[in-house]
Amino acid sequence: MCNLKSNDTMQRFLLMLTIFLWSTIAACGSVYQKEENFFETFYDATRYIYFPGSQQILDNCYVEQEKRCIDTYRRAIEAKNSIFSNGPEAALDATLSAINANCKGGKRTNDPVCNGALAMLYFFDSSEFDTKILSFFSTTNIEVTKTAFETTNGYWLQIRPDKSKWIKFVNSSKVFNKAKKEGHINVINAPLDYDISLQLIKNNTAE
Repeated sequence: MCNLKSNDTMQRFLLMLTIFLWSTIAACGSVYQKEENFFETFYDATRYIYFPGSQQILDNCYVEQEKRCIDTYRRAIEAKNSIFSNGPEAALDATLSAINANCKGGKRTNDPVCNGALAMLYFFDSSEFDTKILSFFSTTNIEVTKTAFETTNGYWLQIRPDKSKWIKFVNSSKVFNKAKKEGHINVINAPLDYDISLQLIKNNTAE
């Protein structure tokens, strides 16, 4: 009799444990999907025709009450702030996870999550974060690294705190052929144009 009660208790325990594990997995999947949506929203907003390209244009939008301009700008700001809602460290982890999951194929991609996550790297320009980003691209799948360097507009590379580390990475990497190495190094060394949408967002938000 005791054995039957013991088996029944164990079955109930296992059932409860299974339900708990599945609910945890579902919750994590939901959070991950939500983060991916933020990257997509951010990318779509900054690429939209009504996004202000400079502080002067943004100021004029508010003066003239240009709703489409203001709404597009706010959509990008809200998406970026949502990604950073748990702090910059968590934001970088989410960004690198999105790149790892969505930047594939080894060539330019139209995937908005991938493009949004790559653009988000622009906001991580400290030496500490730079080391983590470089380590990520040094160890992740080759196809991910290729896609990241092929797809990016180059702004996040131009803002690296120590460009020599990235030039060394490109030169020593087996991911790129000689022509690609020269092209990527040119991007890294290119002077940064601060009159861009990403800098506008950076100037108006806190990491």
